[in-house]
Amino acid sequence: MVYQKALMLLAVLVGAGACQYSPDMLDRTLAYNRAVANSTNQVLLLNVVRASERLPTYYTRLEGDASSLSLTPNGSLSLPLGNAHSFETDVNTGATGALTSGATKSVGSLGGLAGVLGLQSSESNLLTLQTLDDQKYQNGMMTAVPLKNIQAFQDEGYQRDLLFMMFFSSIAISGGLMNSIDEAVVTRCDEIEKKASPGAGMSFARQACAYIASGPYRSLFDPAGSRPANYSFSLRTCRDTGGAISDDAPKDMVHFNNAPARESRGHPGDPHPLVCFQILLDDLLILGLEIGAAQNAPAELVDTVPDAVAENPQFRTQMIQQGLTVRETSAGVAAICRKKPENPGYTLNFTNPASRLTSQLEASAAPQQSPPAPPPPPPAPKSGATAATAPNRFARYPADPQKACQQINPVLPETGDSVLTAAADTEGNVQNNLPKVIKLTSDKVMFSTRSFQGMIYYLGEILRYEEFKSADPMNFPRILGRHAGVGSGSYYETLFYASSTLDSGDAAVSVRDDAGKTFAIPRPCMRQAVSGSGPAGCSDEYPDNESLQLLNFVNQIWGLQKESVGSPTSPLVVVSPQ
Repeated sequence: MVYQKALMLLAVLVGAGACQYSPDMLDRTLAYNRAVANSTNQVLLLNVVRASERLPTYYTRLEGDASSLSLTPNGSLSLPLGNAHSFETDVNTGATGALTSGATKSVGSLGGLAGVLGLQSSESNLLTLQTLDDQKYQNGMMTAVPLKNIQAFQDEGYQRDLLFMMFFSSIAISGGLMNSIDEAVVTRCDEIEKKASPGAGMSFARQACAYIASGPYRSLFDPAGSRPANYSFSLRTCRDTGGAISDDAPKDMVHFNNAPARESRGHPGDPHPLVCFQILLDDLLILGLEIGAAQNAPAELVDTVPDAVAENPQFRTQMIQQGLTVRETSAGVAAICRKKPENPGYTLNFTNPASRLTSQLEASAAPQQSPPAPPPPPPAPKSGATAATAPNRFARYPADPQKACQQINPVLPETGDSVLTAAADTEGNVQNNLPKVIKLTSDKVMFSTRSFQGMIYYLGEILRYEEFKSADPMNFPRILGRHAGVGSGSYYETLFYASSTLDSGDAAVSVRDDAGKTFAIPRPCMRQAVSGSGPAGCSDEYPDNESLQLLNFVNQIWGLQKESVGSPTSPLVVVSPQ
């Protein structure tokens, strides 16, 4: 019985020791989160540095954390003896010479029982590191970022000029549009200024117009100040000075490349490709360049069938299985429509007040493929037969099958204002009294887009130029300030800044390159900002650079593009193809 109590005591002590050991799981979770965040930021920045040094990029990521905890109890018992004699001797010759019973001797011995109990614990964490070099990752890394993702970032509140600076690697326009775009921008800015109300909020277009009026690039194109102010913000000036490149005849496209590493190195007459790209982008943004909503892309007409066929439930089931829809018309036939692919559903268009540019863009529309001709009418009734004239149930629906495909609600008849506009009858949004919307076509304006890897190399190009000793901050990529009211019309923010000589007090994320050289990107407000950037009173809300925000943006793109189901492609974005 006594031995059982001793064993029970040992078990209780072991259990109590296990209950007392409770690692702080919250601290461990936060520590792991910080480790993942820091490693991700450093991996991205390291590959930007590698790209700037023209070294191959390589990506890894922490995939998981396996934590293990082990508890090992131990114990020992000792039974000290009162004398050196054996138990048998003590029985026969007790201290008084009398016989001592075995039970009495055992109890006396257990009274001196000594126990040593211990509990050993060990904890380990196994971090799993994944190398991202397989085919599916390479496909995702090299696939152009879909327009729908850029639309999502725009809805999150990212500045449009920031998104397009990262998204577009180049913009090509027809040579005949350069003067028209320059004139349209001047006209648009004049209209904005005339309609501006004192104390009212400043729109993006108005802010961009104020930025142009400040003459930010006059020192680059007209240092003597002998030319008109518009000369230093002219697309033709960019082409004439080498900042934009014209195709050889008979092609008539002028390419504006978003290439910061090719910016001027301080020699007179050097071209300014990045600056010229920003000039064109600002022009298009003033004219209303944006990623349109899905409903702005009309569905395409596949075929037409008689109403009797379209009303057959089995036929409609087959159309649904094939991803097609049926839309009624008032012409006795039903239109079979197919929803356009997801990417073209997000269109790029700008509102243009200039009639000259409008006519040029409308004339550039590629000829549409004629829709299938409706089937011939049914044969006339035989002589003597009485033809019953039934009312047309679909009289309120569009007669044109192509227009029928644009109906928002396929159940109710559509009015003229609720049918989406097609290329031939684009009249703008009458309900909102908006200016006329012009849908761009690839024969006049086309956009080349970037993949995630392209964005990394783009940031590497920026860093390569910024590390150049004689680099002019005027040539650094820039975006408009977040709030025009904080600064003057010349207020802008540096898009991305990184340096190997950044003050440690300004550094937000730093990493050593493969040769041991330290590079860092700054906090939103630097103690000594890049020349000319930032508002009068810098803050996290109104910073002087977007380096951290841009790193967050690239990290999100990385997560979205890590895997791709298809092979990478690099197509030109055809804006609202018809």
